[in-house]
Amino acid sequence: MSIRVAVVGAGIIGLTSAVRIAEAVPDVDVTVIAENFTPHTTGDVAGGFFEPYLVEGVSNDTLRTWCVETFDFYRNLQQMYSSNALGLVVTSVYELGEEAFLATEYDVVVNCSGVGARTLVPDPLVIPVRGQTIRVQAPWITSVVVAGDYYIIPK
Repeated sequence: MSIRVAVVGAGIIGLTSAVRIAEAVPDVDVTVIAENFTPHTTGDVAGGFFEPYLVEGVSNDTLRTWCVETFDFYRNLQQMYSSNALGLVVTSVYELGEEAFLATEYDVVVNCSGVGARTLVPDPLVIPVRGQTIRVQAPWITSVVVAGDYYIIPK
């Protein structure tokens, strides 16, 4: 009998978790449950740097290794898998249900809801800590601009 795993959240962390679980656990049935799927997640408009952000006390060699391995991992996912090969199906969720429902339907529930946990749990103490992303029409911006903690990335 297969292990039933629910991953709550379809952002970069939720989908990466779902893929890694599917790769690492034999005979597993992974379901991704989310309010929004791409292109309506934070990751679809967030800036993408292959450099750990706000990391202290780590050598440049270690950071370089992390960046290269991360880039290679995502590139390989893009080249090797399709949503069909992984068994992913995009579908609407009208009601997530109560904790008891997930507990009876799945053997394991992985919460990757990010800041969405604020309303999912609910927990008003959950707040974003990495900043805000704004998507604007600015076709004249053609280069990445970085100024301290602020950046602009053209589409």
